[in-house]
Amino acid sequence: MGLRWFIADLLTGRDIADVQVMTSSTWSRSINKPERLTASLDMRDPATVALRPRQTMAPGRTVLACAIGDTILAGGPIWSHTYDRDQKVLTLDALGMWSYFDHRYVLPLAAASIDTTQFIIPDPSAAGKTKPNPAVGTYLTGLEYGTIAKRWVQQAQAWTGGNVPIVFEADRVGTRERNFEGSDFKNLGTVLAQLSQIEGGPDIRFMPQFTPDMLGIQWALQTGTDASPLLASATVFEWPMDVPRSPVSSLKVTADATRLATLGWATAGRSADTVLVSRSVDSTLTDLGYAAFESLDSSHSSVSEQGTLDGYAGESTTIGRSALELWSFDVEAARQPFLGAYWEGDFCTLTLGQYGKTTYTPWVNAVRTNYDINPSPMASTAGWSPTAPSTLTPTLAGAQIDFSSAATSIPTMYSTTVISAAAGQMWSAAREISVPVGFPAVTVSLRVFSYGENVIVADSGPVVIQPGQDVIVQAPSVRAVGASTTGVRSNLYVTAAAGSRLVVPHTLTELAPTPGMIFDGNSSSSDVEQYAWTATPNASPSTYSTRTMQQYDSGDPYLFEGGAFQRRITALSGDAKGITVGVTTQAVI
Repeated sequence: MGLRWFIADLLTGRDIADVQVMTSSTWSRSINKPERLTASLDMRDPATVALRPRQTMAPGRTVLACAIGDTILAGGPIWSHTYDRDQKVLTLDALGMWSYFDHRYVLPLAAASIDTTQFIIPDPSAAGKTKPNPAVGTYLTGLEYGTIAKRWVQQAQAWTGGNVPIVFEADRVGTRERNFEGSDFKNLGTVLAQLSQIEGGPDIRFMPQFTPDMLGIQWALQTGTDASPLLASATVFEWPMDVPRSPVSSLKVTADATRLATLGWATAGRSADTVLVSRSVDSTLTDLGYAAFESLDSSHSSVSEQGTLDGYAGESTTIGRSALELWSFDVEAARQPFLGAYWEGDFCTLTLGQYGKTTYTPWVNAVRTNYDINPSPMASTAGWSPTAPSTLTPTLAGAQIDFSSAATSIPTMYSTTVISAAAGQMWSAAREISVPVGFPAVTVSLRVFSYGENVIVADSGPVVIQPGQDVIVQAPSVRAVGASTTGVRSNLYVTAAAGSRLVVPHTLTELAPTPGMIFDGNSSSSDVEQYAWTATPNASPSTYSTRTMQQYDSGDPYLFEGGAFQRRITALSGDAKGITVGVTTQAVI
């Protein structure tokens, strides 16, 4: 299942419109940070131009999001446009909803109308001195950290134009306290981040989701509790690396000891008479025979509570108990656990065998052959022809078929090459076909025709494709090729209204009773599967070959001992295709 990219209004979350993005588009998520989306739009595509992106995707007003099925992976305000006129490419840069609150401050609604000279008022208890005006302060007590974060966001929503679509969890009472003076002008996005960074601070996440009617986008503010500050699923997700055809690839390991700390210092205060100092000691490393390491955190100059500063110092020694070891790897999105089931913050286990040796049998060549000579007609539609009133245009999404007038079961996009065939053979075909959103449904039939005897030897029957659908149409064999055949070729028959459009990114014609998975010479190979062109890429048949593993070992010379490694997911990333997901993890402390 491919990813769906769309835009919506930031203030209301409504007015959703789908957007066709280029394959270079990406999304990513990280713990306690806003998501990041970069979408590249092909401004040579008429459908994209018709959206008028400069207006409908205005920075600061519009949301960009991507989803798989009913699950939104990332979404937030578009902050910038970059247009390359030479390449005719528009790049949209967006960040998650957290980034919106980087542009809001911790101020009550009273600050909107109070005289600006009244943020500081005379102190009645000390002649000649002043103090912050409590009327514009934000004072919260008797709550959990997560509910304090919620109250800050709710306060920002009370301002005119600030009621962005956030869904809140229930209040949680507790023992925490946070007080901010209006004259400090605390940035809301910053204090949310700082709250998540203190020792025992909660994970905070603005999780994008569809509204119940599926016509809008909203964000659920999720926070860890004081008792369980980590946002994590109860499921520990498993990715085996010690099995044939493992879903894990491209594993990279980095270890960084620069944050080791057995003694952590933290300082705050703006002047000598208000300086605060905190110290945290952790003997984990020295007990193991390590030397002593110190750290200093002086980045919280505005902290005025000793307990808050102690939390920052304690966090530095908690993190500093071991070298920060990050594992990054790719997993297949369409294999369990599926994309959308796991998020940053969840725990996972990777299993790896002990280091050894892997051997294979010889390749069994050309187990299957795709006889279409241009099976991915994106850069070119060579080898394919349309029938009026349809036209055939190569696009980055595939061969685009447009109808200038209505058509009834005409052979649209047929192969210009007749494939050699022999009596008794069973042929089949398959094509991936989609109808873009905004265009009418079409009815298609995929057939393989045997020339000379002039009969249909494979037929999908009629298939209706609705707007927004991406369908694999399969034409199994319905009879063997006869003795009088002069060859076969596949034809796509379409019944469509005027103004219809469909896109064909991938095709297959093969010598088999039933078509298998569509492939070409560019398909991703593995240790036991190999795809290749028989001659010129994208202009010749392609083959699929296999071999068998005789002795499998998933071990690695660096992670020599192997075993089951439990780790926490810290970041996720992917591209426009949604085929693989980049996962970054760190060891469980």
